Amino acid sequence: MQTLADFVGIPYEPRGTPPQSADCWSLILAYAQSMLHQNWPPYFYDASHYMSDARKIINATIEEPGANWERVDTPRHGDVLIFRFKGFPVHCGVYIERDQMLHTMRGRNSTIEPLEHWRENLVAVFRWKGAP
Repeated sequence: MQTLADFVGIPYEPRGTPPQSADCWSLILAYAQSMLHQNWPPYFYDASHYMSDARKIINATIEEPGANWERVDTPRHGDVLIFRFKGFPVHCGVYIERDQMLHTMRGRNSTIEPLEHWRENLVAVFRWKGAP
């Protein structure tokens, strides 16, 4: 996949592999590899965990000392956006530009959507610092 358009319209499937299918993390992981030339960890959290465990797992993966992520206030192209869904921070997208994000979710194909529609559920923005 070489252009942003190649990441739009991919069917949702848990632990899918783009371009055939994707969940929210596998979609932005593929985007990071193809478009940003960055190798991010395979998952923030295992989908088999309960939603109430997701925050703890996200913290251990992203926010703990030594993690390769930096929490930032203002997103720029390629930053990971973490959203609250049903009260838990379990959804993610990647910031594209002009206040838009690429994401997918159950029941929908991947899409580019204005961040404005999701801003009230935005929990945090993370920027990849790279491998140590």
